[in-house]
Amino acid sequence: MTPKAAAKIAEKQEKEIIKRLREARLAKGLTYEALAEITGIHRTTISMIERSKIHPTMLVCLKLAVVLGLDLTND
Repeated sequence: MTPKAAAKIAEKQEKEIIKRLREARLAKGLTYEALAEITGIHRTTISMIERSKIHPTMLVCLKLAVVLGLDLTND
């Protein structure tokens, strides 16, 4: 696999994870502020992640997933 192909796959997976995180946040009725308070991740950071303005680290994704009850290993 070429680096370009690997990057495309990673980008697609990141978008899917972000989509799942946003859907879970909304399904739980959490605002950015409420989720920020629970996770310790700033509300603007959460907003920027959901709008694909910044790329979250794995640690940030895992923190959000745990709070939102998501298993990021499942498709």
